[in-house]
Amino acid sequence: MGRSLGQGVWLRAIVALAGVVAAASAGVAARELRLFEYHPPLEKLSMMGVPYMGVSDRAQAAAVLRETAACFALFGAVLALFLGLAGTTGRWTQGVFKGLAGAVIGASVCAAAAFLVIPIYERAEAVSDGGLPRSLLLHSGLWAPLGFVAAAVAAWGMGSATRALAAGGSGAIGTIVAVVLYDLAAAALYPLDHTGQPLATVLPARIMLFAAVALGAAAGTILGLPPARPEPATPA
Repeated sequence: MGRSLGQGVWLRAIVALAGVVAAASAGVAARELRLFEYHPPLEKLSMMGVPYMGVSDRAQAAAVLRETAACFALFGAVLALFLGLAGTTGRWTQGVFKGLAGAVIGASVCAAAAFLVIPIYERAEAVSDGGLPRSLLLHSGLWAPLGFVAAAVAAWGMGSATRALAAGGSGAIGTIVAVVLYDLAAAALYPLDHTGQPLATVLPARIMLFAAVALGAAAGTILGLPPARPEPATPA
């Protein structure tokens, strides 16, 4: 028989840790290298009655949201890919298929969460500063869905569709714990750098966020997966 994936906690943990590094690196690179930079079209505007061509605040905000969603989608795709592989107990071909399925789901969930949650957060912030509680709600809303689907895909990869819901809950809880720790630590270390926003204004805090989310989701996934069933012995 072909060598299987996910046989034992150690192999799962190694694959998941590789996913943490790869996903955090992808998220940081996408943001810092502006891989998804979007330039909104110029519009005819007016200032003090004088017309000019420029980019409206609304269009600029939409461009930033689009870039952020794409960055989050890449991060989610890479993380869900590796966590799907970590949970697979079949052959490599099965693992790749389920990992790729997880990548598509992870990217879709992260992009959807960004487009849904960030505008709600920004409208609330325009009214009043929500401080740490709102930051916790923001980051939990952005990242708990990724933790859920990544862990659920990993359980599905083990052939345990009935355990997908429980595993997804574990992944979501792990992610929420991670973002709580991130928000507390980042607020203490970088109090003037808007760490409560979707992405902080300084690189170290952004690295902290991606690493924390990836670690939390991976830990919740590994802890939530059912025990791997040993392969039957091959007759001599």
